[in-house]
Amino acid sequence: RLREAILAQFPKINLGFIAQRDTDGVKTIGFGISLSLPIFNRNQGKIAIEKATRKRLFDEYAARLFEAVSRIYKLTERLSFDLKKLDFINKSIEELEKTSKLYHLAFQAGRANLFDYYNIMIQLSKKKLEKINLQGDILSILIGLEIASGRYLF
Repeated sequence: RLREAILAQFPKINLGFIAQRDTDGVKTIGFGISLSLPIFNRNQGKIAIEKATRKRLFDEYAARLFEAVSRIYKLTERLSFDLKKLDFINKSIEELEKTSKLYHLAFQAGRANLFDYYNIMIQLSKKKLEKINLQGDILSILIGLEIASGRYLF
């Protein structure tokens, strides 16, 4: 549209052929030229409107691009944090599993009470549940990254 507005500021030249015949049988053949001169405004208003529209579209594009980059950055930071947290939870689960095995052996030998053994098992179950929830969050982040970037990650 901007190009159309710029081209409209130049003079328009129209060529045409004229063929006429009156009632007496006189035939007139010729051609005509019309020239429109944009003397005063030279279509400057239309050009300014189209330039403003073009700038607005570019600004909207830049804002959307910035928003997408920002969203991707936030998601990658969150993913990095959640992966570190998952690693910590995995180490905690390993330690709790070792402790539960030791408590189980100690309980069978009569050196530990049942209450302590069950507390360890409850803590282990909570950590495993926390791991499952965190894995779900990580998958949600990965889906969000795919949507924000427009590319398949896996």
